[in-house]
Amino acid sequence: MGEEMFSKDRTQLEALLETIKKVLKKEYTEDFLIKHIEEIRKTFEKDDNSLYARCIEEICYMPYQVRGTYVIQAINICNHYLSLATGEFYNSTKYHVEYRKKNVKQLNIDLTAKQKEEFKEATKKNGKTMKGVIKEFILQYIEKNK
Repeated sequence: MGEEMFSKDRTQLEALLETIKKVLKKEYTEDFLIKHIEEIRKTFEKDDNSLYARCIEEICYMPYQVRGTYVIQAINICNHYLSLATGEFYNSTKYHVEYRKKNVKQLNIDLTAKQKEEFKEATKKNGKTMKGVIKEFILQYIEKNK
């Protein structure tokens, strides 16, 4: 009975994880995910204590005011319950590093110490970050030169 229950939980958790990952791929929006999880939550009995139900419950009570971190935290929660169902333990740092290796490339810029200080002061004066200004400029440059 216990293995059958975990098997069902595992299947449901894997499907939920795939849905959450589609938000990262921009196939779904965060708002869609939030509504989807709320709809799933409404289908549970009050005394449902399955791993899947506990996972959904935990994601529902997670604050989603900060966009971007909600999806990553939902993945971490889902992976935690999936590891309980499978007996394999999930390492969120490993996932984060692997995701960045696949999807993020860094850019290093050499500036003199004086140039960097002047840039830092200028961005501070305008209330922006150095990273934000550089990224904005690069995106504008790409758009202009397509």
